[in-house]
Amino acid sequence: MITTRQPVFDAEAATFMDFRIPQAGDVRFGYVLPFDTHTALVEYTIFSPQLVSQSEYEVGLQRYISGQLGIDQYDITHVEYGIIPMSDVPLPLRPSPHVLNIGTAGGMSKPSTGYTFQRIQRQTRQIVASLLKEGHPFYPQPLFNRHALMDSILLNVLDAGRMPGHRFFANLFRHNPIQRVLRFLDEETTITEDMALMSSVELMPFVVATLAVAWGRMSGLGRRALEMG
Repeated sequence: MITTRQPVFDAEAATFMDFRIPQAGDVRFGYVLPFDTHTALVEYTIFSPQLVSQSEYEVGLQRYISGQLGIDQYDITHVEYGIIPMSDVPLPLRPSPHVLNIGTAGGMSKPSTGYTFQRIQRQTRQIVASLLKEGHPFYPQPLFNRHALMDSILLNVLDAGRMPGHRFFANLFRHNPIQRVLRFLDEETTITEDMALMSSVELMPFVVATLAVAWGRMSGLGRRALEMG
């Protein structure tokens, strides 16, 4: 969180996935979430197979604030640092008959983006509905989750370097209504919308990744894991 002496932020607009950052072989972008014209949460995010040192984050964040946001004078009022596992390795929702994992431990962090909040809200509603109807929190799971499959395919594309991440996300946002993209990231799109989204990006890397994921599932290999910080 930073504060500035001059009013430099648009309090009505957030910056989402700003890829005007040297990628350095990873997927790197910035977020700007203003509270008012003087105060904003500025975040520097990296998708990487290996953990990146905290000092590299700090340098990248400083360069982003000065170089892309054009802010040279500011005060840091709060600092946070975290790592979210981005993996399609299945996490046990019920490690024992009487235990239900929730949140990240229950697989609620979306493997391809790290988003967790919306998925936790969805899980909470399912738990409450099951408690009211069945008297226990163990809600039923779908036999097939196409969004989970798409997560695995995107992780394969990024981890294998089949396509730069910033190019994928740029195409996704450039060729689709923002509402459709946000519904897609929240796993609320229809199959028709998913097909429209997929037709707006370069298909060949995803065709190859789909075949690789299918082969990996059949052979017991192929699960992917990245780190987001």
